[in-house]
Amino acid sequence: MIITGIAPTGDKETGMNRVQHWGARFGLSSGTDISWREHVVGIYADAQMGIQDLSDDRYRDRYQAFHAGMLLPISKYRNLQVFIEYTAVSGKDVINNIDGSDYTAFMYGLRLVSERINLTVGTQFLRKNMEDTDNPERIISMLSVKF
Repeated sequence: MIITGIAPTGDKETGMNRVQHWGARFGLSSGTDISWREHVVGIYADAQMGIQDLSDDRYRDRYQAFHAGMLLPISKYRNLQVFIEYTAVSGKDVINNIDGSDYTAFMYGLRLVSERINLTVGTQFLRKNMEDTDNPERIISMLSVKF
């Protein structure tokens, strides 16, 4: 189960944030390991629904996000992994930022896993569903801590 809260950050005057007030995401995630001999591959997928700024008509947004990917351990203790992920986002209403329209994306990178901490760094290539926009790339990083 996925539950995420989004707090307003950045500078409203310069437009350095995409959430003006608040937001949340809810979803389900599933995954499994496939192992044979000394090898293992992790496969995962998730589906999420996001909402943001429902109290402000200018920034109101409701959308869906789907992710599917694979993890391939590359170290002896399987704590360093290469990952490959596909993402599809649909139903976006707010179009004033890099995430502001429906898009699909391909991402690859490295994940460092320990008992309590996961650190992920990767590069994402976007394919936006708008005709008059560039298809940018971006560097993504994520840190999760288990309590």
